[in-house]
Amino acid sequence: ERVQPSFRLITLNQHNMAGFDSVGTGYTTASGSVITWPHTVVSNSDGVILASLGANTTGSITSLKFAGAALTKIIGGTNGASGGIENELWYLLNPPTGLGTFNGTYSATFGDKGGISLAYTGINQATPIFGSNVFLGTNQTSGSVTRTLQTNNLFVGAYFVDGVPGTTGIGVERGTPAGDGELMGADSTGGTLEWARGSGNFTIVAAELNAAAAVASAVGYRSLLGVGI
Repeated sequence: ERVQPSFRLITLNQHNMAGFDSVGTGYTTASGSVITWPHTVVSNSDGVILASLGANTTGSITSLKFAGAALTKIIGGTNGASGGIENELWYLLNPPTGLGTFNGTYSATFGDKGGISLAYTGINQATPIFGSNVFLGTNQTSGSVTRTLQTNNLFVGAYFVDGVPGTTGIGVERGTPAGDGELMGADSTGGTLEWARGSGNFTIVAAELNAAAAVASAVGYRSLLGVGI
């Protein structure tokens, strides 16, 4: 008996969608070099947490941790107007679920400083950040950053201004603005984030979150065909 086996494989590509999980904010006017605030992570399924720290200074962040784990800096910008408007964006993969505390340390001692943290799920754990943007505005009524996003990716950013509240123009505003609107976070599935306010000075930092890689699933069958004896 002669047997001829055959096998057929069908693959179906399924894409994870980057999704919003939770937000935390903090703000202080007390003189010092440290800021802390709470954040409760609901899910860390392919998770990442981003944190923006804004301050009226020309200094920079020397350390940022969440629940004891160190974050990695993505990008930062310092606007020299108004004595300095510093804004930095950091991230941590697979953050622990539940309530945790952010601890940020600056290179200098000063007053006004704020933090905002945004957690997301469905993010590529090998390459979570696809790119980043920074924009410095001086005496402008609005500011924006724009990217051409890859499929299913998410654009996330934060806006820090010199003391006058702003509003989110393009993008979904996340959480209560820290410092009466001084530090605001937002995200968008489009390629633009925009904030508006009265004429003033500000710094915007933003990053493109890379959605989790496609998952290939397979359906197959094997057939046996007998031909003659």
